Amino acid sequence: MIKEKLILLLLGCAMLFSCKNSKSVPIIDLNRLDQSISLDITDILKDISIVQISSDFLFSVHDQIYITPQYLIIHSAKYSDRESLDLFSRKGEHIRKLAARGNGPGEFYVIEDFFVDEDDILYYKDMWYRNCLFRIDLSCGAMLDPLQIDFTYLTTNYMNGMIYSFPYYRGWFDQTNEYPDSAIVVSRVLLSSGEVKKFKGEHKYQFLFLGSSITSYHDEIVLINPGYSDTLFTLKDDKLSPLCVLHLSNKMTDTDKEGSVAQIISSYNNGVVLAKIDIVPSPPYGITYYWKYFVLYDRKGSVYKIDNIHVMNTKISIAEPEKYSIHSSLPIICGKYGYMLVEHDVLETKYEGFDPNNDNPIIIIGEIK
Repeated sequence: MIKEKLILLLLGCAMLFSCKNSKSVPIIDLNRLDQSISLDITDILKDISIVQISSDFLFSVHDQIYITPQYLIIHSAKYSDRESLDLFSRKGEHIRKLAARGNGPGEFYVIEDFFVDEDDILYYKDMWYRNCLFRIDLSCGAMLDPLQIDFTYLTTNYMNGMIYSFPYYRGWFDQTNEYPDSAIVVSRVLLSSGEVKKFKGEHKYQFLFLGSSITSYHDEIVLINPGYSDTLFTLKDDKLSPLCVLHLSNKMTDTDKEGSVAQIISSYNNGVVLAKIDIVPSPPYGITYYWKYFVLYDRKGSVYKIDNIHVMNTKISIAEPEKYSIHSSLPIICGKYGYMLVEHDVLETKYEGFDPNNDNPIIIIGEIK
């Protein structure tokens, strides 16, 4: 009898201890947001500078930019015959074309992702070569030997000599299949050695279809893995932790049906900026994205719908973001920098050297706070 009581006492203590130490993950309903907020670009970026690329080189707010201490790299006209990677100085002066679309040496089919390391070596992934990273020396524009890798990945983020990426599954669009390594949220690869470390999640909910996004803030990675769960994760000091679960009542689970997804836009000292996106099937070419609204999840657990953003004494409403490109709505993070593209006729305050005849977007650059 005493032995049975002792066992029950131990079980009770174990249950009490586990309850006290378990952490519940808050569920955020992105369809029901009662609070709103206005952001200033200075809330996210510091040491802001303004760049206007010469009209000799045309690009748009839909193009992608990567920022280093010395350079700007513009990835323009993606999926078109004019797609290219071009190198500029931080003042906006064109230095050289790094690569362009084509079938010849040093040319690519479609660039899916790219980043720059501390030695000013640019790495990019071509859609046709999933087990290879192509490399370009930015100092001279020379193509280096490709880096062979023994893994495939989707969206990636670079930080401190390592790349963080989502597993790439066969049958990605078939949610009925049981994927290999389905518990893996993100993988980390050390570029110098190719060593791979995989991080597994603990919270499994229903799939958030196509909501793949990953970004960094100083020494922290923030991500949503589309093939894993609805959970917004943070990865820091080799510890993977859930921040919250994102709830969408009309989430997309089938490429033939309409639905919504969530993606990460920015991560900074006060929180994580998310976008709610509606997706509509567009056969036979795939799907069409419609940006609906933006959300700030602050690091205290509160959630706000973002109504507008203040840029250089100009208030830009983003209540209907489908009218804009994502790059012209909120700062995009790349490494320790962030940038925002703004149509040149939007700003009420014109900076010194502004050319009103230049139709290129204005590039606003700063360091992440």
